[in-house]
Amino acid sequence: MTEGIDAIGPVSGIGAVDVGGAPASAPPTPSPSVGSAVAPSQQTAPPPPAPATLDAALRQINAKLSDSGRAVELRVDAATGLTVAAVLSTQTGAVIQQFPSEDVLRLAEMLNGWAHGKGSLLDLIA
Repeated sequence: MTEGIDAIGPVSGIGAVDVGGAPASAPPTPSPSVGSAVAPSQQTAPPPPAPATLDAALRQINAKLSDSGRAVELRVDAATGLTVAAVLSTQTGAVIQQFPSEDVLRLAEMLNGWAHGKGSLLDLIA
């Protein structure tokens, strides 16, 4: 069954015009409390896991990876304060993969050095 033209609602948006040529009225805006998402600046990050929980999870991961000759190591980069996860070879100790990479860590360190009050390249408030 086909619906007639009468069933199609008006198009809303900038410059929408009704059949008579006058600007269409804007659709009602929902109240902020009904079905609205929280702005990213208002969201709170979940609390970090307890060290004991992290240790237990890391032991489980390393137990599963032991057959493949790999291990996961977590550390905090001293220059940036970022948590670094590295996959290591258990035979050689070499880093196979690291998140974030060394390049990203050095970029973060450089950007931290440019922060306001630390010899900024550009002071937009001046």
